[in-house]
Amino acid sequence: MQQKDRLHSDESARVAHGAMVEQLVKSIRGTDVTEVPFPHLIVDDILPVPVFDALVDDLPKPDSMPSAAEKGWASVAKYEGHRTSLFSELQVDNTGLWQAVEQALLDHEVEQAIIDRFLPWIPPSALERSLRREVRLDCTTAGAFFNPHTDHPASFMKQLIYLTPAEYDSSLDTLLYSPRDSARRLRELGPSQDFQADEYRHESPEAHREAGRVKHRPNRMFVFLRSVRSLHGFGPLQCSAPRYVIAVHRQFASPDDEAEAVKEPASELLKRGDESAPAGRIPRE
Repeated sequence: MQQKDRLHSDESARVAHGAMVEQLVKSIRGTDVTEVPFPHLIVDDILPVPVFDALVDDLPKPDSMPSAAEKGWASVAKYEGHRTSLFSELQVDNTGLWQAVEQALLDHEVEQAIIDRFLPWIPPSALERSLRREVRLDCTTAGAFFNPHTDHPASFMKQLIYLTPAEYDSSLDTLLYSPRDSARRLRELGPSQDFQADEYRHESPEAHREAGRVKHRPNRMFVFLRSVRSLHGFGPLQCSAPRYVIAVHRQFASPDDEAEAVKEPASELLKRGDESAPAGRIPRE
């Protein structure tokens, strides 16, 4: 029996979950945060190889996933060639595997390990705010790009795990940016020196310079705290194969969220020892 077939059973999914949590936590704790141009973490071989290989073998077809325009994201950027689905919406054969991966990525030990690494840069007030969490699969195709952007100001933290393609092309890299004129940019953002929720947008490449890059590598994880400085983007993609990325979103819950959608703050997870972090809907990045 092939490895990916063994991962179909409930028992194997539980074993896979435990192995993933153990490897995620160990890898995150063993990696230092890079501060420039904004605090971020890069971890290689983040998922166990049998799990990673099984995910790649079970990727959905791009046209089975809704486009970003269908999700209503076109107001903040040009999302041509970008598709995204919640894990629960994916049209895949091995649903148990994808569920196990989602549960592992949202596990309280994993979130605690990440927060511990970023704690020096997290305002104490942010730890007390309720969070919503979700895991998506993003798919982008040739010609797609994201201009410099920080993610929505409601975002707390983002994890990206690169899946495919296996063949490297520099256009796949995640680019990290710094403003050419930081003082002017902050003045233009107004007194808050950050985007307001209804004014959030992607920014002009001409106003920024490349300050680093996260080289595309399958099974590599890139994690960052969202701030007014967390400028990143990619493309235009020049590869023929689709670029699949797992995206874990942690976003501050708004006062208008329905009661069942408001999830516990990160500070509570730091106190817990035996449960997984809950998930919730997040509108856009």
